[in-house]
Amino acid sequence: MKAQMAILFSILLFFSCAEDPACIDNKIGEEISIQVFDTAAYCSENLSITFNAYPNDSRCPSDVTCIWAGFVEVELLINQKGKESMLKLSTEPNVSGLPVQNKVGDYSIKLIDVTPYPATNVRIDPNQFRVVLLVEKASS
Repeated sequence: MKAQMAILFSILLFFSCAEDPACIDNKIGEEISIQVFDTAAYCSENLSITFNAYPNDSRCPSDVTCIWAGFVEVELLINQKGKESMLKLSTEPNVSGLPVQNKVGDYSIKLIDVTPYPATNVRIDPNQFRVVLLVEKASS
């Protein structure tokens, strides 16, 4: 009986410690930076944005002279009030056909930057990529 109680207590202790961590709330209207595969939350808005991927990065390296600057595309997973949608943005909409900014539900999401910027003499770890976004309430 004592062994069963100890097991039950251990299970209860495990589940009581497995709660979600406290939400770190970002502010609407302020730029945020999200590392690839990470999520930024707007807790009070019931909104989260995950930087899923960067399927195309053709930016000209900073230590090279190019006739074309290139662009980068990013994929973001948006979760607004439990409803998920995929958003693709680009730093150069005229070339890629993807917008720099788009409306998702009640919000406007704008791609400000993608870092680090490529250079020929530096190997970038793919897990170091970050997007800088501006999230604002969309005008009606």
